[in-house]
Amino acid sequence: MKTPGFTLIEMVLVIVLVAILAAASLQAIVSGTSTYITSARNYLEVFREGKTAMERMVREIREAHPDNVVIADEPAGYALTLNKKHPTLMDPSLQVTFKQEGDSLERRSPAGTFILARNIKPGTFAPEKEGDLVTLRFTVKRGNTEIKLQTSVLPRQDEK
Repeated sequence: MKTPGFTLIEMVLVIVLVAILAAASLQAIVSGTSTYITSARNYLEVFREGKTAMERMVREIREAHPDNVVIADEPAGYALTLNKKHPTLMDPSLQVTFKQEGDSLERRSPAGTFILARNIKPGTFAPEKEGDLVTLRFTVKRGNTEIKLQTSVLPRQDEK
């Protein structure tokens, strides 16, 4: 008569099958986590680049009087030109122009041209001015990551 229970071979087979399933599951989790971390890192790098450019433009627009902020619609795209009230140590120029050239957003002044950000989707830099309020928009794109950025800023309201 046979006693109830499992043989040693049956138990070893179950343990081996559970180990194989656990290893496959772990590999899927590790692969998914790695993909997510890489994707999040790329997104943050692209976002940071666009955000930094936006902050630099906002800082300079705040230094201008609303009447001294001019947006021109040129054949090659928009250009935002402003006359600042105060020079800076890095650039004593008072007139500054922001313009998109290809996939770069540039800051131009008599002191030279400085690239604020690369990876700007062509044709997306579109500043607007409604009353005194200046709105900046552009899209940062790298690979499959595309981030639309927009902010509004009021230039200084004090005397010219």
